[in-house]
Amino acid sequence: MSREQETVVEKSTPARAERVRTILGARAIFNGGRSAIDCQIRNISETGARLTLNEGLSLPGAFDLEVPTRNKTYRVMLRWRTKDAAGVQFIDDSVKAAVEQGTAADELYSLRNENAVLRRRVADLVRRLTDLGHSEWQR
Repeated sequence: MSREQETVVEKSTPARAERVRTILGARAIFNGGRSAIDCQIRNISETGARLTLNEGLSLPGAFDLEVPTRNKTYRVMLRWRTKDAAGVQFIDDSVKAAVEQGTAADELYSLRNENAVLRRRVADLVRRLTDLGHSEWQR
């Protein structure tokens, strides 16, 4: 039996879902699929998982957790983080929509700020060109 197939049920408090110890290769995928971090699932339950990953790597608040050996991808929310481990909660569709809506709102806010910075930069460059005698840049 391979290491990935070995499982041992851990005892847990009644408030927690039953956890199964395992070692499954996984990838945290985020940034619209443009970024990925390799990790391992060390235990898993119906509600979430404990991941181990390299120290110093940062994870977003929500991301996709791809588990190739199960041919499955889960949408998860980061619940806690230490230097080399993280706890994630599987997100159901209603929570997923709220998280994605929050993420979209954050991205919109960020893009609006970036747009304002770029507009100020363009205005400054037009002023400098006008000061240098390039009247075709005047508004």
